[in-house]
Amino acid sequence: MNTTTTIHGREYTTLSGLLDKAHKDGLSAIETRVLSLPHENAMAIAIVQATVTTSKGTFQAVGDASEDNVGNGIEPHLVRMAETRAIARALRWATNSASTAEEEIAPQHPVHAFEARFQAAANNGGNGNGHNGGDRRVTSRQIALITRLLREGKLKQEIFRQQVSERFDGRSLEDLTTKEASTIIEELMQAA
Repeated sequence: MNTTTTIHGREYTTLSGLLDKAHKDGLSAIETRVLSLPHENAMAIAIVQATVTTSKGTFQAVGDASEDNVGNGIEPHLVRMAETRAIARALRWATNSASTAEEEIAPQHPVHAFEARFQAAANNGGNGNGHNGGDRRVTSRQIALITRLLREGKLKQEIFRQQVSERFDGRSLEDLTTKEASTIIEELMQAA
C-alpha cells in the first residue's frame, strides 16, 4: 500500500496510509459532524469536524470544501470532500504525521491551459483552425456546452467573452460560426 504520493514534486500522505497507521495505533472510532453547509453561508463553504479515537487518545480537526478548492466534478459533493479532509487531518494528528494529506490540498490548476492556447491563436491572427468556418451560425447547444465547460474549468465568463471578441474581430460568442465554436469547444475540452 502506498502511504505517500507525489504531486507537482511535493510528497503528500495518502488517506489510506493514514488509516493503516491509525488501525495499527488502535483506531476505535471516527465520527464527523457537519458545522456548516454550503447553502447556509455566503461563501458557499462546507465545513465538517472529525473526531478520531485511537489507543493514544482522541483527536479533532476541521475540514472545508468550496467550489474554489476542489477539482472538477467534485463541486456537487462539497460536504463529502470537507468530511474527507477533516478525517484526513484528524488522522494526521492521531498518527503524528506532519506531512499534509493529499485530500487536504486544492487541485493545482495550471494557469488555464485553455486561456494560453486561446490567446496564442488570437495572437497568430485568427480562430486557430486556419479558416473562417463557413456561414452556419453557432448553435444553442454549442453555446450551452461552452458555458458548461467554462463553469467546470472555473473560467470567468466575462474574461472569456472578452477573449472571444479579441480573437474573432470584435464578434461575440453568439456571432461565431459552428466551426469556430467547435474549435473553442475542442480547446476547452483539452484544457479540462
